[in-house]
Amino acid sequence: MIMKTITVLLAVICLSCTKEVYIEVPRDVIINDTVIVHDTIKLIVTGTYTEVIIGNQVWLKENLRENYLNDSTEIPIITNPSQWSKTTTPACCFYNNDPEIEKDYGLLYNWYAVNTGKLCPVGYHVPSDDEWKELERFIGTEDVDGIQDRGRVAYKLKAKGEWDEGETDDFNITGFSAVPSKYRYNNGYFHVFYMDEAAFWTTGEFEGYRCYRALMADRDGIHRSGTYKESGMSVRCIKNR
Repeated sequence: MIMKTITVLLAVICLSCTKEVYIEVPRDVIINDTVIVHDTIKLIVTGTYTEVIIGNQVWLKENLRENYLNDSTEIPIITNPSQWSKTTTPACCFYNNDPEIEKDYGLLYNWYAVNTGKLCPVGYHVPSDDEWKELERFIGTEDVDGIQDRGRVAYKLKAKGEWDEGETDDFNITGFSAVPSKYRYNNGYFHVFYMDEAAFWTTGEFEGYRCYRALMADRDGIHRSGTYKESGMSVRCIKNR
């Protein structure tokens, strides 16, 4: 096979500027299935999920959607609200018990699934509070150690065409592509408010609760707070370093 190469422009995001870097990408060589370079981000398609490089971190571009741990242990899918609220072992569910949304929005997991340390594919893990802070600093969030909504750059993480709000050219500039996957309360009932929202587990602890991040429609800040172990939230995996 004759190897052909193409010169691709890759813009590397920094806090106050955009640096243009030219790299040579082999056209006929497949790395992790495919290499795609797209404007300000580098995407590596791995088959089931897509990696996105943001700063010095490599995130999966989609929400986790597996109901097995990486040691092949099954995670039960629990639909009943009462059973969900009483479960103190790993569990997951579809938002609103609707399996049709799993492909786009992934599954929601309780903290007990996160705490196994085996939820993400081998080579990846559920991000810590500090790893989320690193992402937030990179995109320009102020006061990453604060609580509630911080900064005004949540739009840089939100997928285009998914949120009920106005979009700018910088929407999803990172390629993180967060979708409004919503969440499940610790009492087993689902978030059904009018406002689009996404909530992501971290492995951190916050004032005696488990730390999470949330993005909300028409709100610029990235929300940081704590919740109950029985809550059901999305998971974004990050690559081991």
